[in-house]
Amino acid sequence: YFLQGHGERDPNSTERPGYAAIKGALERENYGIERLPLIQAGAVPDAATALVVAGPTSDLLQPELAAIEAYLARGGKLLLMLDPPAANDAPALPLFEGLATQWGATVGRDVIVDASGLGQLIGSSYDTPVSVSYPQHPINERFETLTAFPLARSVKAETGPGGVTAQPIVQTSERSWAEADIDSVAAKDGPKLDEAKGGDRQGPIAVGAAASQPVKAAEPAAPAEARPADTKPPETRVVVMGDADFASNVAINISGNRDFFMNIVGWLSQQENLIAIRPKEA
Repeated sequence: YFLQGHGERDPNSTERPGYAAIKGALERENYGIERLPLIQAGAVPDAATALVVAGPTSDLLQPELAAIEAYLARGGKLLLMLDPPAANDAPALPLFEGLATQWGATVGRDVIVDASGLGQLIGSSYDTPVSVSYPQHPINERFETLTAFPLARSVKAETGPGGVTAQPIVQTSERSWAEADIDSVAAKDGPKLDEAKGGDRQGPIAVGAAASQPVKAAEPAAPAEARPADTKPPETRVVVMGDADFASNVAINISGNRDFFMNIVGWLSQQENLIAIRPKEA
């Protein structure tokens, strides 16, 4: 399910920022895709394999947050992609950002700048950090392909207030930094690394983090011999990304972007057998 109602990317849109291409990739792996206006539905459906939040521009309402938290509490899966603020004075999204923090992923109020020059190889610039560094995690099994994240923010993998510890899943190079002065990225002179006064952070910078937690059973689990052999224990899984553009129609075919997104969904849905390098499309 793709959350709607907060300016998120539309899985049916074929425009450059849309998600029609990734919708097609998901359908080829037999996922059904639905749009979810949560304020109308009132709850995330029990049948949801995963809830995707792709680049919201306005914040959740409190009842929507409660519905997502209830979904996660019963073993739900969430992919939360939060783009950086458009400007220094742009309003924050405290409920979305607080939801990420609950799962040990703190999103920065910054933009990642990449001075490695790799962005130019894919026709972009320093505002598109490129990664070939993937910390050990099931999402990254056998994955070493370049990925690019147009206009991304940092994601710190920490321990959340409930004790859940997140793990970084993708990092930029040492020649990158998290730029706190967002307006400088679009300025004529460009951004400058200033750790002392500007609050910038030298790379490598994590662009995404993942966390999981077993579901607290409301009732005693059935004996092992009474459960099917392939039954997996219920587990809540959350991935937070500091960018939604990497999976958009305009960027999904950049090197490993599509595989990386699909591997995230495979892990979230507890279908680790789907984590792979897929054949390239014409």
